[in-house]
Amino acid sequence: MALGIYKPGQGYWVRVLTAVGAGALVLASAAWAFGQAVNIQLPARAYTFELDSSPAGWEGGSAVSLMSIDPNNGDQTLVGTGVIETISSTGAGSLVTVADVSLTGDIPAADTEALNAGGPGARVLRYGEVPVVEPLYVQGGLVAVVLLLGMIVVFMMVGLKKRPVEFLIATDGEMRKVNWSSRREVMGSTWVVIAAAFLISAALFSVDWVFAQFFKMIHVLQ
Repeated sequence: MALGIYKPGQGYWVRVLTAVGAGALVLASAAWAFGQAVNIQLPARAYTFELDSSPAGWEGGSAVSLMSIDPNNGDQTLVGTGVIETISSTGAGSLVTVADVSLTGDIPAADTEALNAGGPGARVLRYGEVPVVEPLYVQGGLVAVVLLLGMIVVFMMVGLKKRPVEFLIATDGEMRKVNWSSRREVMGSTWVVIAAAFLISAALFSVDWVFAQFFKMIHVLQ
């Protein structure tokens, strides 16, 4: 029994085509999983903050405080702390990645918070999360799991499991008993169907036209 396949060589084409069809379903499932994986909420490893300025003296390893600014009176409230991981200039502003973030409250809406590193601070224009794992890796891993499980199930159904394999072998045997029409017979039958369709359409049109004329004569139809 090669590779543990049950009754190898029997029902070959039925088993192959069944595997192809099932494989298409597995691929469709993997594509669906890839699209749905973007909805998985991953915990944040760090946060990125786009600032309206480039404060002097800020560098990697500096401790920063995240302050919430009251839009009414300008009062600031501490909502978290962290450590600068990277900082880069973006023209008039800068982009800062802050790791080891410890939040004491919710990060407020953009443009109502500031970063402060013990000196002049900078207003945050917008921020985003840096997930612990790249979303693309999660998507790829989920696709790999779906494909692996799908291939195992398909292989078991067409190669290992006795009952489904016996069914496929029996199906192959029944297919061999079918008397397949020749090309000439198929073409002839097709033309007969087309001609019959035209004749029936013409007959129905004629009957409809006769009745329409009759009802017009008796002033039932205008």
